[in-house]
Amino acid sequence: AEGGLINYELSLFATEVQSATQQHLKKKRYVKPNRALSTDTIRFLGRSLDGYCILAMMVCISQAPQNGWETWFSCTYGERLAKLQAPLRKMKLRDLDKELV
Repeated sequence: AEGGLINYELSLFATEVQSATQQHLKKKRYVKPNRALSTDTIRFLGRSLDGYCILAMMVCISQAPQNGWETWFSCTYGERLAKLQAPLRKMKLRDLDKELV
């Protein structure tokens, strides 16, 4: 049951990545996931898709033959995430010494 929930959330997040990418390509503002149609995890991760965050995801796969479906799903998932495009945003340079105080 836990694996099913994890795969469900991964699927929701991949869909959210596609939605964010489509909005960014159209030069439209990305609308974060709403409470009614999402889980807490997706709302949390969805906030990182607006172009103001640096996002890194790792996809782990198994070499075991009995995990073929999971490996396929993971590779497909990674391929979808790799297509994320967000607008580039200029950041103000800040003095690191002052920021660490």
